[in-house]
Amino acid sequence: MTRSNSLLWANGRQDPHLYRSGVDIAKYLKQVKGEISLTQLQGGLKMPMVEVWLGLLLGGFTLEQRGDFYHNQNVWVKSSPSYYQ
Repeated sequence: MTRSNSLLWANGRQDPHLYRSGVDIAKYLKQVKGEISLTQLQGGLKMPMVEVWLGLLLGGFTLEQRGDFYHNQNVWVKSSPSYYQ
């Protein structure tokens, strides 16, 4: 199963909405052309934070933690996987 297909089968059931969030994130990152904080990404996408997290984690995006562990504003999204491009 490819990484993108794993989004469709999260939690043992097909969930195209999770796949869609990964695609939406990749498109947004192309517009930003660089890195963006998790909170800025979530605000720009106007998507619930849980959907952004699931899309990032299941979609194979590159994340970087800067600062304290429990602060969302310290998580940065740096790139999207090649299969979204």
